Amino acid sequence: MSLIDFPSSPSVGQTYSFGTKTWTWNGTGWIASGGGPTGPTGSAGSPGLGGATGPTGPVVLFSSGMTNGKIVESHAASAVTFALKDLAGNDPSVGSPVLLVFPDGSSATITSALSITIASTKTMGAISAIPFRIWIALANVSGTGVVMVVRNCTIPWQSTSVQSSVIGFSPDGLLSATATPGNLAQTNYAISIITSAVPAPYLIAAYANYGSGLATAGTWNVSPSNITQYNAGMPLPGDTIQETSFIQAGGISTTSATYVSMWTFSFTNLHPCNITKIHLLSDADMVGSTVACLATIVRGTAAGTQLVADSEVVYYDAGGAVVMSQGGQCAMDFNGSNLAQTYTIAAKSTTGGSTVSFPVRTAYAYVSEIMG
Repeated sequence: MSLIDFPSSPSVGQTYSFGTKTWTWNGTGWIASGGGPTGPTGSAGSPGLGGATGPTGPVVLFSSGMTNGKIVESHAASAVTFALKDLAGNDPSVGSPVLLVFPDGSSATITSALSITIASTKTMGAISAIPFRIWIALANVSGTGVVMVVRNCTIPWQSTSVQSSVIGFSPDGLLSATATPGNLAQTNYAISIITSAVPAPYLIAAYANYGSGLATAGTWNVSPSNITQYNAGMPLPGDTIQETSFIQAGGISTTSATYVSMWTFSFTNLHPCNITKIHLLSDADMVGSTVACLATIVRGTAAGTQLVADSEVVYYDAGGAVVMSQGGQCAMDFNGSNLAQTYTIAAKSTTGGSTVSFPVRTAYAYVSEIMG
């Protein structure tokens, strides 16, 4: 059998043939040419490098269900308008629509101006010169976008019978609304009535802080201190922003028939539109079977704003037996400030001259800032 036998001293360009194959000397080696049968296909090579990054898709900002949209405020003639705009600050249009996708999976594409106006003299439950917050939501009414406004927090300023309160948004993703913004807090207002029988899916779009309030409630002649476009995961009305606790050692007593300070603590809200919640636990005692120890929570000094009505924390019945010897009180206070606020735990005897102790051993105050 013949074997391939290349020349031992070839010159550049010299060829050598064997069977159907021909080789050419290139000065360093023999290069094959000529045709033979095609060999089997080799295995696939390793993947190549990734291609260039594609163009950026639509940006979803703020509310988890809103694309290319934001809420903008304007005011004129003592009325305020909250409008939906595209991210460029213009009314939505066919060329720059705002897409709304609601928690129930429904959607609405907004291609024209959409807003709600709170008319002059309509307070939304606000009080003159007191901070407040307006929440703005967007609802889907049979495929049509609707703007809604609500104040979720009440402010019973300087009241001892009714405390502040805050309500959250419906957790089922549906809201009803009353048409035409008015004078009530904790009421959903929209540009059209949304009945409770057929509530509408909604998404939270923004909230407007009036950090100094309005000089005259219902006269909307200043812009909000800021508008925060809502994003999923941000605090909602009723959520806890911060909390802490205070401990007071016992042995504090008084014989006064009027409220005096037993102990104080200071708490600072991060925002003036939020609520301070105080939960007090304390033991108590007194000397005498015809006297009761009354206690309360006060904003400021003992002579300040009483946040809860008189509460008996120790009381003896006619036979001299203790009926109650531990007090628990809770106050929801809207102090309208983000500065340090002093609170006083005050107590008094129903009969002057009789000694009451509050606390006897230890008292605890648990204090939270609640989103308003």
